[in-house]
Amino acid sequence: MSFGSLQFFQSKPEPERVRFRTRLYIFLVCFLISVLLWLISLLSKEYSASLDIPIVYTRVPNNLILVNRPDSILSFRLEGSGYALFSAFYLRRKEPVDIHLDHLKIIHEKNGYTATIHTSKLSDEVTRLLGIEAHIAAITPENILLEFEAARKRLVPVIPRLDISFKKQFMLYDSVQISPDSVHISGLNHMIRDLAGVETETIKMTGLERSVILTIPLVVPSGVGPVQLSPEEVEVTLLVEEFTETMLELPVKFRGIHGESARTFPASVRLSFLVALKDFNRLDPSMFEVVARLSNAAERKGNLLPLHLEQHPPFIRLVRMEPDAVEFIIDGS
Repeated sequence: MSFGSLQFFQSKPEPERVRFRTRLYIFLVCFLISVLLWLISLLSKEYSASLDIPIVYTRVPNNLILVNRPDSILSFRLEGSGYALFSAFYLRRKEPVDIHLDHLKIIHEKNGYTATIHTSKLSDEVTRLLGIEAHIAAITPENILLEFEAARKRLVPVIPRLDISFKKQFMLYDSVQISPDSVHISGLNHMIRDLAGVETETIKMTGLERSVILTIPLVVPSGVGPVQLSPEEVEVTLLVEEFTETMLELPVKFRGIHGESARTFPASVRLSFLVALKDFNRLDPSMFEVVARLSNAAERKGNLLPLHLEQHPPFIRLVRMEPDAVEFIIDGS
């Protein structure tokens, strides 16, 4: 409304402004009623339109593998009132329709197995699942051909994928525990026979300072065609403890070829290693054995014999041994 019109409207006497507003309200109400009646008339007429709906194939028989790529979209030719079509296109969620394959008639042929889905038989189920009130006049394609091959099953190990870091002084106390540690994979024999294992999804954690138990999905290997995993997820346990570094002074034991004895220089070495705090009080020097073997001639460097830690408790993480070789003198020589 222009400024002049506004002045004109405001300059009218009060009774005239009231009559003007009344006429304006009546006009708007009549206009809205007309639009509503037009929409009702429009939506009550009969129309036809095509609606595309995605489909997924489920419940493949356990002993078979679906090897071809059948249609993933069904096109429905709908006939009905404008309201029914409007509801089908805009008011209903077009979720994928599951097509169960375990009830199909499977035909065994020379090169495999086949089955045919007659899509006309799906109209009632689609109407029920999606709540479509329009009539389904036709479905494209009319038939869907499915091709199968016999499945082969192998038991393969689970390979964890880890991307973890620890808080300072914390680390894994034991190896990663996986339950189950092997899973069955079903697929085409020539595709899975050389498979080394199945990996988990990557486990990403930072600043880890306590033990965790995680349920991790398995990753379908690439390049092996359609496969089925059983189970499809595993339980991964990460045992985490706080460690400290400690040192022990240990004697060197000499082992000769024919049982001869010898003196080593030095006679003892310093062994530095990491141990979990909960195991620290379990440590005892008798759990360790540092040996210099004369039989290791290939490892000798002049008059030096390399040292080997031949016995130690399983709960330590070895860091270093100083020195790592000793001189020796055979007794009586």
